[in-house]
Amino acid sequence: MTVDSDSKASRASGGPASGLRGLIARPGARIAAFLGWIEDKFENNKVEAGFFIGIFILLLAFVTWRPMYPNYDTYYALIWGSEIASGQLPDYDVFKTPTPHPLFNIYTAAISLTGGAAIKLLLYASLAMYVGLLWGIFRLVKLQLGALVAFFSVLVLLTRTDLMAFAFRSMLDIPFLLMIIWAAVLELQRPRRGTAPLVLLALAGLLRPEAWMLAGLYWLWLVLGHVKPRLALPGELPSRAKLGWFAVLVASAPVIWLGADWIVTGDPLYSVNSTSEVANELNRQKSIWGAIWVLPNLIGGSEKIVNVIVGSIGFALALWAYRARMLMLAALAAIGVLTYLMIALAGLSVISRYLVIPSIVLCIGVAFALVGWTQLDGRLRKIAVFIAIFGFLIGVARIPGYVNNFRALNTSTEDVSVRYSRIYNILEKPKVRTAVENCLPVTSFTHETVPIIRYLLDLPKQQVPATTELDGPPTTGTQLLQTSALDPLQMTIVDRVLRKPWTGFHQPGFVFRGENRAWVVYTTCGAGQ
Repeated sequence: MTVDSDSKASRASGGPASGLRGLIARPGARIAAFLGWIEDKFENNKVEAGFFIGIFILLLAFVTWRPMYPNYDTYYALIWGSEIASGQLPDYDVFKTPTPHPLFNIYTAAISLTGGAAIKLLLYASLAMYVGLLWGIFRLVKLQLGALVAFFSVLVLLTRTDLMAFAFRSMLDIPFLLMIIWAAVLELQRPRRGTAPLVLLALAGLLRPEAWMLAGLYWLWLVLGHVKPRLALPGELPSRAKLGWFAVLVASAPVIWLGADWIVTGDPLYSVNSTSEVANELNRQKSIWGAIWVLPNLIGGSEKIVNVIVGSIGFALALWAYRARMLMLAALAAIGVLTYLMIALAGLSVISRYLVIPSIVLCIGVAFALVGWTQLDGRLRKIAVFIAIFGFLIGVARIPGYVNNFRALNTSTEDVSVRYSRIYNILEKPKVRTAVENCLPVTSFTHETVPIIRYLLDLPKQQVPATTELDGPPTTGTQLLQTSALDPLQMTIVDRVLRKPWTGFHQPGFVFRGENRAWVVYTTCGAGQ
């Protein structure tokens, strides 16, 4: 009897070979059954809603326990929004100005009407939009790859501590991504519906210019039915009159943005020019080849190895298996990378924030790599099982990396909570506040605290200079100094380079007014000083 016939006989009789296959098959069957149970649960809309409401409640509990505050750009948006709400043009001419975004300024103008509740309201809205973003991604993936892959996509995204940090700091990236993803969901639900996706893309284009290209390419997709009438395109063919209306929507965001810059500053390209200057100061500009070189490092987000390697393999598998069904996600990823390269060509900042959309697509690829095998057959299923095992092993190997990411998020949120709550605490002490208001200007320790002080005390820019913009030490007013409790301060490259010798010390003649575990206040002005 040959070796082959021996092994066949062994398997037929339930021998060693059959037992080995059984050992492998039984856990696989149990895993498949468990994953099938999860998929069945998340086909239920009530379970789906409960899951995302639960995430929102947990986030609210976290920010109740550890209060969070906006980032530098958002504080300036609040200041500009307050100026708009009071009937003034926003003043963009400030030291280390961030890029102004028209829709975000209108949004903060509305929120500023709530007065002292604005910071918390902004945070709660940001968390709600973050959960809405996750929900949108779930719906997007569910429409294309089913509830199981959608659920695991959300789990993978919840490991993205960078996205979570955006939400905690009330950054405009979250509403921008929310609109882009839901525009894609609406288009998948009813192909070539036109108005609803374009309205969302136009609004997103008033937050970040990357949406301009998405809107333009979507319009070309709508036009394609007229150019190539023989193509069997999904959905209804929009009329020529509707295409004209759609073109107005596409053009609205860049026209409004350029118009807003022209009205406020007299320069319609102010946002582009100022952003390019800041990118140069922060050494964030790169050549096109430099941008391509760092792309793999930036596109992975907070977990580069799993997202880039496993995500790329998983997405390639899904594209191979489903082809046309994956074109929406493939287009979002490709357009995101193309926009990133165009940003580099324009001399703007080459940073990971401009690759978030293709990075999200890679996270979906990770999810498909892990569980996509459950919905494939034949040879493709065997390949998918191998990829799932490979992805799982890399994920296990990267557990220390995930732990470090969450530790870093915990440290950064604690740092923000301590630094910002204590600056509020010291400036809101009655005796200190009275002394500060009588002794202006307030010299800020670093430019990063300038908008916080300005917003809290409702002061104009002339009354809150940063030490890094002064030519000499302050001789009057208030010095707000940082204590060693917060050392090392997370300062930008510019601040570290431009930091002056007097930054950390009170000057002769300044009188101690108060302190807490983070900040010390000295003043010199008024009677008795």
